[in-house]
Amino acid sequence: MDADLTTPVSDRLLADSRRSRIIEIVEENGTATTEQLVGQLGVSLMTVWRDLTALDAEGRLRKIRGGATRAPKARDGEPLFVSKQVLNR
Repeated sequence: MDADLTTPVSDRLLADSRRSRIIEIVEENGTATTEQLVGQLGVSLMTVWRDLTALDAEGRLRKIRGGATRAPKARDGEPLFVSKQVLNR
């Protein structure tokens, strides 16, 4: 996370733990609405929105209208034949 140096350490720690909890909720359920997150975390809608924006920018989840879903997993293994064909031209 790119925390501003003027942000107090306690605020950064709260944000980090809150964002970790958001990731846990999304991973457990596949998706989470902003309303669910507001209720479970006890924070404002704007705080949830900022957290989702930051987590999406980090690639840790995918922010969608009204909430979030799991981040797409990177494909492991060998590239598809079509991809290799384009690379080897």
